[in-house]
Amino acid sequence: MSKLNAIKRKRESTQKTAKITRALELVSSSKLARLSEKNIQSQRYAKQLSEMINYLSNLDPDYFEQHPFLRPHRSEKVVGIVVVSTDRGLCGMLNTALFRKVVEYMQMLQKEGKNIVLCTIGNKANEFFKKFNLPVLESYHKPGLSPNSSLEVCEKMLSQYTSNNIDAVHIFYNECLSILQQTPTQKQLLPIEQKSDPQTTTKVDYLFEPGHHEVIRVLLDRYIRYTVYQAVIENATSEEAARMMAMKNATDNAKKIIEALQLSANKARQAQITTELSEIIGGADAIT
Repeated sequence: MSKLNAIKRKRESTQKTAKITRALELVSSSKLARLSEKNIQSQRYAKQLSEMINYLSNLDPDYFEQHPFLRPHRSEKVVGIVVVSTDRGLCGMLNTALFRKVVEYMQMLQKEGKNIVLCTIGNKANEFFKKFNLPVLESYHKPGLSPNSSLEVCEKMLSQYTSNNIDAVHIFYNECLSILQQTPTQKQLLPIEQKSDPQTTTKVDYLFEPGHHEVIRVLLDRYIRYTVYQAVIENATSEEAARMMAMKNATDNAKKIIEALQLSANKARQAQITTELSEIIGGADAIT
């Protein structure tokens, strides 16, 4: 009887776990639908912003060459690394794969004799990189998923770059290719890499307000900040996709365990009934 009760208790516990994982799967599915639409919109905006900057760079190449966000430093001795992770777990190997890529890049930089400065976004990155004993300029919890809430992220990193204390900045995050595939991605944040486009060589007269250089300066600053924002959105989308699949797999595994426990309970109950019948028959034979 004790074995049967133990199986029943384990089955009930597994059923409760399955309900929790199923609920988390549905929540992540709902969040993923909203984030996917936001992610598509941010990608379109980033593309338009990038095309506008490339176009304007052909109108005033001298100014662009002198702008600190586009002008490479003479030497690359200190590299800033921005890592965008999740605040919570239960999303499979998402953070682990990202951290592995960051660590491999850090090891390569250290072999080249370069110093590293970190900026972490998300609790998981902050917890992981504490043990590396590296300078951490900023540590953020997961910022809000709106452009305005991401303005202060990496503020110190940008300031250190323009002050020539950091020579390059790279950002690492997870890119959501599909519900089933999220891949760690590295992008150079500073200096901005310009893409040559033959279509932008056409000369067009623009009217700038308040001024040509002021407009370009604001656009470049917005481009950097929006790149960080897009990385946060992309990583958030990857997080919900990974969590949805992890919870779905957990629910499916729980159902298999429940079925196996039900089979074990049936066998235990059958064995118990057989034992009781044998005892009754044996007692009846003894009486007769």
